[in-house]
Amino acid sequence: MLITKSRDFIKHFGLKQTRQLLGDGLLNSEGEFWLRQRRLAQPAFHRDRIQQYGRVMIDHARRMLAGWHDGDRRDLVVEMMELTLKIAAKTLFDAEETGDAAVIRDQLALSIRLFNERFISMFRFRSAGRHRGT
Repeated sequence: MLITKSRDFIKHFGLKQTRQLLGDGLLNSEGEFWLRQRRLAQPAFHRDRIQQYGRVMIDHARRMLAGWHDGDRRDLVVEMMELTLKIAAKTLFDAEETGDAAVIRDQLALSIRLFNERFISMFRFRSAGRHRGT
């Protein structure tokens, strides 16, 4: 349905507000531009490629877990972000490690925070004590 009837669907206005942060990629584009973007990305989602990604994800998750021990205290947000970055580096760039992982992680965290602030600001309401004419 999303392929054959894609022109019948439009993006939510909130998602359209993310263009400044996310650009005009597949996530927030529409129409012919969306179709062009989708076709460019399609080879990355071929069944064989997805199976390769799954093996990479399992391998990296096992490596991470091998370093965990009973009684350890871990910040799961940090651990999962690092795991995600390692998997993305391998699957997207065929790189085992990126020397800039900390920089990427920090910039990604900043981007998420700024996105959340911008998104929330769209829904701020006047305080209950302030009314028109007062």
